[in-house]
Amino acid sequence: MSKGIRLSQKHGVNPSLLVCPWCFRHTGVGLLGRLKDDAEAPRTMRDAEPCQECKEQLALGLLLIERHGDQITGRRWVLKKEAVARVFTGVDISKGVAYIDPEAAKKLGLYNEKDADKGTPD
Repeated sequence: MSKGIRLSQKHGVNPSLLVCPWCFRHTGVGLLGRLKDDAEAPRTMRDAEPCQECKEQLALGLLLIERHGDQITGRRWVLKKEAVARVFTGVDISKGVAYIDPEAAKKLGLYNEKDADKGTPD
């Protein structure tokens, strides 16, 4: 028996775009082959590993990713571990990432002048 991908009769290698689990940027392509009931692969799937940029930022401290409802705005900040300990109480930063809403980011003073002009997505 071959150890390669079992091709789908309908979809061939059945690709899916891989996205970073934190920032949702594209990180590669997953080749799924034949799925149960020969289903089509989803358009996107979360990658098991964060993208290189998120890895680098996670090493510095807590990565804050702005999210408005279910939509990622694209704004991101890194707070050093020491700053997190000064600003927040009882926050578990073991995962190294947290989502923040636009209002909380503004209250923490994370917006600069050009960010404040952008507003929030609808």
